Amino acid sequence: MIDTNIKLIHPCIEYKNSYIGLVTEFVINNEPFIPFPLKMDFKDFAQMIKKLKGYARGENLMPGFVPHSTYWLVDNKEVVAVANLRHRLNEHLLKEGGHIGYGVKPSSRKKGYATILLAGTIKKAKEKGINPILVTCEKDNIASAKVIQKNNGILDDEIFSPAHNEIIQRYWIHTG
Repeated sequence: MIDTNIKLIHPCIEYKNSYIGLVTEFVINNEPFIPFPLKMDFKDFAQMIKKLKGYARGENLMPGFVPHSTYWLVDNKEVVAVANLRHRLNEHLLKEGGHIGYGVKPSSRKKGYATILLAGTIKKAKEKGINPILVTCEKDNIASAKVIQKNNGILDDEIFSPAHNEIIQRYWIHTG
């Protein structure tokens, strides 16, 4: 059951151990690191937080990346999910990545966190003037497709991704 003490926050040092636990679950379960900030080295946690803040300002971006903000969904002082909001789209993101990537730690799935996380991230996108919002998922990721649809995602099309050898569904969400 979801606790009523849920909040969407910027990454911070206070939740270091919980965040490391989340990433560890992805590793133990051999899960892909989605969204990509889960791949970041966290040995120097303060430096990781600093980098994430810089990325949101468009600083020190890796080639092909756009400014992006990372958010953690925290339930009762536990990081249960991570979202990444791209502030604009480049050619690649327009096809496959979209504006928002998100992931829920394995032990916290099927509890409604993904829907709450996406809704909160959509709100952050709207605050940044991003409208409409593109969210994508693999066609066989039925749970993610349902989350996107619950957040008013309208399926635009499906494309084949040669890089991932799978079909990607592209959903648009209009915020007003």
